[in-house]
Amino acid sequence: MQTMIEDVKDKCKGVVIPFGFGYTEDMRSFFGKFGFEEFENNGLKMLVKRFEPVEFPLPVSYERKYQF
Repeated sequence: MQTMIEDVKDKCKGVVIPFGFGYTEDMRSFFGKFGFEEFENNGLKMLVKRFEPVEFPLPVSYERKYQF
């Protein structure tokens, strides 16, 4: 994980890990060891590692045209 962080930190403003329904407290403690912070956006919990200050846009909602 640390190698991945070092590889991408000069190429982007941060790394987001979206979990959705698969989010667990174990994931938060594991990624927290590498400096990831938890945040929630419209009910979806995610973890983020920021390399620069950034503001997160609101999620985009799409019109449902098809039913599965």
